[in-house]
Amino acid sequence: MCSLFLLSACGGGGGGTVSPEPVTPVTPVAGGGDVVPVTVKTAVLAKSTGKLNDTGITLCADFAADGSKRHNLDLSCALLTDSDSDPIPPANSLARIDCQGKSTGQDGHVGRDVTVNDVSDGHAGFSFTKVAADGTALSASASAWPCVKDNVTGLIWEVKTDDGGLHDKDWTYSWYSTDSTQNGGSPGTPTAGICGAPSGCDTEAYVKAVNAAGWCGASDWRMPSQNELLSLIDLSRIDPAIDTAYFPNTLASWYWSGTSATEFDLAGGGATGSGGLSIVATHAWYIGFDYGYDDTDSRNIDKHVRLVRSGK
Repeated sequence: MCSLFLLSACGGGGGGTVSPEPVTPVTPVAGGGDVVPVTVKTAVLAKSTGKLNDTGITLCADFAADGSKRHNLDLSCALLTDSDSDPIPPANSLARIDCQGKSTGQDGHVGRDVTVNDVSDGHAGFSFTKVAADGTALSASASAWPCVKDNVTGLIWEVKTDDGGLHDKDWTYSWYSTDSTQNGGSPGTPTAGICGAPSGCDTEAYVKAVNAAGWCGASDWRMPSQNELLSLIDLSRIDPAIDTAYFPNTLASWYWSGTSATEFDLAGGGATGSGGLSIVATHAWYIGFDYGYDDTDSRNIDKHVRLVRSGK
């Protein structure tokens, strides 16, 4: 009999060390007076690294199909058997094959969640830096922060609030974009969400409003791609499936990505236009932060939004 265990993302797992932005010392000399040390903080930079986060899974599963039939999914990966005497496939087992065809065991045996499991800046292999309203780095112990930098992917993320303001967690937006390079040939549905913004409750209006506000000292906020938004998912958690120590006010709900979905995508064939199906996009991808998955939906359906920056 065969058993399938969760796979960690191929091609990722590298890098991601915490890099607090430098503090530049300036020493002006007052005329005839003492030298006065002054420190000037610089902004945290957003720069996409092209790397992937790990899954957040640090535990292993047993193989109970030929034994007790009682499957356990939250076992220490250091164990060889569980309390039912069912085997726990080790790191050198055939339970998992990586992108190079190498047998590496279960998800909990490999990746940043094992090699860089430092909880001081995020759960397991995740690594985050809190960012202040002026765009500078905060300590991990900061009690309030409007943005977060993902030190693995290099992206800077909006943190939602619970104050009825522009960034409130409860606001929803329909998917709308007039950018023909991004919308797949159809802009979507304007202002069909529920929010407190007078400029309209759709994704394009929200992006414009956040950039106009200069959130965290920046004006290059945008909708995240499907894969960028997926990179925040921590599969060891549910309701919500994210590290809430860095992303408070995250609802166990659906969040729009900026990635359009064509009718051919919905048929499972990819956006090639073959098979006589239309490639005009009518849907868009969203991420479910209740259990951590992606799916598509019609653009007129309102969902939550979390914006991102990736630098120039």
